[in-house]
Amino acid sequence: MGELSVASFHLTPYSEDLRHPEIDLILDFQKQYLNKVLMGDMNSLSKNDGYNENIIDGFNDVQTKKFTRDGKLRFDVTDKILSTGYQDSAVLLAKNKDNTVPTPSNKDAAHAEMRLDYIFLSDSLSQHLTSYKVVKNELTDKASDHYPVVVTLK
Repeated sequence: MGELSVASFHLTPYSEDLRHPEIDLILDFQKQYLNKVLMGDMNSLSKNDGYNENIIDGFNDVQTKKFTRDGKLRFDVTDKILSTGYQDSAVLLAKNKDNTVPTPSNKDAAHAEMRLDYIFLSDSLSQHLTSYKVVKNELTDKASDHYPVVVTLK
């Protein structure tokens, strides 16, 4: 299969504009590899998750700054990743409605039920994807404000 590049990261929580240069650096580095994985807390929404624009009505100021511009949801970061040849593992297995935030013991003002954590795979790896799971149990309910995501490749 060859070399594998894995990038695990946490993009800034403040705004989609600030996440652009961060994801650009990672995508630029991974260009040199055929087999690549991007995973972590993107702090971004995906248009593939079918969010209703009415969700914005329930957003506080932090969420509005984090996820919108001019009254519209933003999907810039995930769109950019997808446009550069990555596949969203949750979408591939129709699991993209499984929220990764918040956890019951860590609800905060910056999270509604949504998916902010992703595992993106290069085309060369996506054909080997066999499972996707957001791990929700007693431990993960308390360990973080995000649930972990696990994929299996064979």
